[in-house]
Amino acid sequence: MSSDENSEGKMEEANSDMPSKKDIAKNSIIERYVVRYKLKPLFATAILLLIVGIVGGVLTPTGINYMLSLSMAFFFYCIIPGYFLLLTLSLDNIERILMSIGISIATVPTVLYIANLVFELPISRLTTIFTITLCVIIGIILQESRIRSEQAEQKPKKVKVKDQSKIRKDSK
Repeated sequence: MSSDENSEGKMEEANSDMPSKKDIAKNSIIERYVVRYKLKPLFATAILLLIVGIVGGVLTPTGINYMLSLSMAFFFYCIIPGYFLLLTLSLDNIERILMSIGISIATVPTVLYIANLVFELPISRLTTIFTITLCVIIGIILQESRIRSEQAEQKPKKVKVKDQSKIRKDSK
């Protein structure tokens, strides 16, 4: 082995002691929540809808402001509630986004209608925002309970033995 290879090996060992930027990012709070709630496809969808809104605003006479507000309204009304409600299912990213559109379109108006009938709440922007927020909170609670139950299953259960003499007498 040459001296160059030895020095490269020592450099790698020295670098392995220091945390990399990737390790630091993994430990950040934002990164943990992005991974825990599988938010990367949601961010990608938001960026895609922003691009669609900008391109639509440039190409149509309605203007960029109208198209951006339309694309973001679609995102918040038709994707976010269903996405968070589907977090507990093990779906592919594209499946989750596409199914969230249908779930959102079915859930939000149904909850609004039931709230109008039962509690006599008017169907307005405020109640719609409240319904979307409620769907997100329910989805997060379901995901947290799933994560905690999986963690509880992974931990080995310790059996406590109080009196060894009783066990030895029973085995004889």
